Amino acid sequence: MGRSTALAVWAWYLAQQGKRVLILDLDLESPGIGQTLLPESNAPDFGIIDWLVEEAVDQADESLLSELVSTSPLVSNSIGDIRIVPASGTQEKEYIAKLSRAYMDLSGADFAQRLSRLLQALEKQEKPDIVLLDSRAGMHDIAAITITRLNAYALLFAINTPQTWRAYRLLFQHWQRWHPNLAQFRDNLKIVAGMVPEIDRANYLESCRQSAYDLFADTLYEETSNEDGEQKAFNFDEKAIDAPHYPLKFYWHRAFQEFDPVSNPEVFNENSVLEAYGTFLKEITSLTLG
Repeated sequence: MGRSTALAVWAWYLAQQGKRVLILDLDLESPGIGQTLLPESNAPDFGIIDWLVEEAVDQADESLLSELVSTSPLVSNSIGDIRIVPASGTQEKEYIAKLSRAYMDLSGADFAQRLSRLLQALEKQEKPDIVLLDSRAGMHDIAAITITRLNAYALLFAINTPQTWRAYRLLFQHWQRWHPNLAQFRDNLKIVAGMVPEIDRANYLESCRQSAYDLFADTLYEETSNEDGEQKAFNFDEKAIDAPHYPLKFYWHRAFQEFDPVSNPEVFNENSVLEAYGTFLKEITSLTLG
């Protein structure tokens, strides 16, 4: 669905606007954004997994924190910068063993609280304009924590297939049962139609919007009136562009088919970026930064 590619392009775009962007690779089971934006020569010695393991035994100090972050060289000619916190560093030799220990609650706090501590410490150290978290959506993984516990604004990437919507329906039904404040939680979500095909785009996007609306209406949106027709709760119109279900979009483009900006930095060409991601970049920047 192009999640990490879209995140990388957005970070590049923000840096061109003079923003200081901090990215955390929280896809710990399948790291990617760190390697995507950092050549090995620029990568830090340590990563998020090291901090989690050390913090669990009260050994995560400021020195370790400073060694988690490195600057991507892909925006060296911009007025902003991209600071990356990879899942693992160049010195990592026991990643799988550390991964199992990282989730353990050994410091009197659960995983969500520990992740919040890391974010707060990094924000204090780096002073970013925006923090981007790269993680997969799911009921029990880090993405669920960032949405339900950290109050993060979440982009839900989708390809318009029955499998995609069935998977999101399971996830939404889980949230529907367990989240006490659905209205606030729901408003932090936004569907993104990724890799929109070159042909028949209008019909594809309309079908995607309808599927997303059906999903939200059945799970996270409230009923709008009672039997007497009296208004009970605010709800979103089916075609309201500011609604969580109304998809942002970016287009399939051959320049991003094999996305490897470390080896091929020319991929960040203004023309190809705007052609594929122009609308997405403007809309998501407006939603998050105003």
